[in-house]
Amino acid sequence: FGELSFNGDGNHSRRNAGVVSDGCHGESRIIAKQHGSSSSTSSSSTPEEVSDGCVLLLIPDKCYMREMYARHAAKHQTKDKINLLKSSSLFQHWTMDQLVKIAYVMKKRCFDKGSVIIQQGERMEHLWIIKSGTVRIVQKGIRNDVNARNGRRNSKEPVSVDIADLGAKDMIGLIECIDESAKKSQREAIVLTASELFFVPLSFFRPLLVQDACTFSLAEQVVERRRT
Repeated sequence: FGELSFNGDGNHSRRNAGVVSDGCHGESRIIAKQHGSSSSTSSSSTPEEVSDGCVLLLIPDKCYMREMYARHAAKHQTKDKINLLKSSSLFQHWTMDQLVKIAYVMKKRCFDKGSVIIQQGERMEHLWIIKSGTVRIVQKGIRNDVNARNGRRNSKEPVSVDIADLGAKDMIGLIECIDESAKKSQREAIVLTASELFFVPLSFFRPLLVQDACTFSLAEQVVERRRT
């Protein structure tokens, strides 16, 4: 373990941490100072000198995975999220560190039949991954009927075209994730059967996608198939 100390001016220095307690074998002490006021929690009444700053505990990835991952995974359904990600061809080559990083950001939401996940024209802010259930992707538009006798257009009639029915492992919002210019959803997602989905902010997922050339290429292939 290591300790990284940030001073009020933004500078930092690395120090060593000798003993780290999880609350079972030692005392827990929190000392903070902000805007001229300080507070501390400790079983000791010894006065402490407090300076403006922040101390962060650095935990190496390997140490975290060995000592703490199992405890956190059970609480946050991390294993379920990782299994869902790995079941998709998009993430099968990802390392465990990459999977854990995105799994910790993923949130779950359940939808009843008939619910609308995203409306056409609405700003797309999340990538949705279907865990269970069926979601229909629909594209709405306007049909202009032409009078065969005089060649004039009749009144505009709204139409709805079914694009695809998506199930477990499929994703919603991938087109908008690949094409940054498409900030609004180009289609509507309607729940056909009670569904459970995980979602992650596009602002978090897009940089990860861009950094991984293989994943980005696979995502482009999925988007191209859907558009055709």
